[in-house]
Amino acid sequence: MFKKALEKQKKAFQQIVDEKEKLIKTLTDDIEKKDEDYLKMLKQQKIDISTIIESMHDQYYNMRRIYLHELEEIEEEFKRERRAILDTNKNDIDSWIKKHNDSE
Repeated sequence: MFKKALEKQKKAFQQIVDEKEKLIKTLTDDIEKKDEDYLKMLKQQKIDISTIIESMHDQYYNMRRIYLHELEEIEEEFKRERRAILDTNKNDIDSWIKKHNDSE
């Protein structure tokens, strides 16, 4: 009878140990899976960040090129207007000088 009780207790203890080992294995597998998922996520984030940086770089240089072109157009228009004003002023001055000379 004592031997039966001891065998029963030994069996129960072995079941507890087996369940504990099974739980440890499950948790270890879960941790490994989560670690793998985390590494995949980090790699994808690295790719995403590189893509965003490249896109921002391209946008910056495109905008810079566009703004430089617009600035050149503004400068050219300013030069044209300045030349027109200078020509008008020169013609006015020449006209006044001619009138002054004619009146003398």
